[in-house]
Amino acid sequence: MNRVFIALLLLAAMLSYANSLHNQFIWDDEDWILKNSTIKDWLRWPSLFTQNSIQGARKGSNFYRPLQAISHGIDYLF
Repeated sequence: MNRVFIALLLLAAMLSYANSLHNQFIWDDEDWILKNSTIKDWLRWPSLFTQNSIQGARKGSNFYRPLQAISHGIDYLF
């Protein structure tokens, strides 16, 4: 019974985000993900706690969001 409930919950979560898989990135995703060399190399992730979040894209900003950047890095690895 628990396995069925977990499977239905996972299926509902996957279906709720399925329509976003074919969309393009928006205006800041290039700097946060595509051009950010820091999130692409997990050995550089500790620097996310001492730099701004898009330093890897060679951009200056006042964004300090290390957990969000690490989340982007994990997504990039998958």
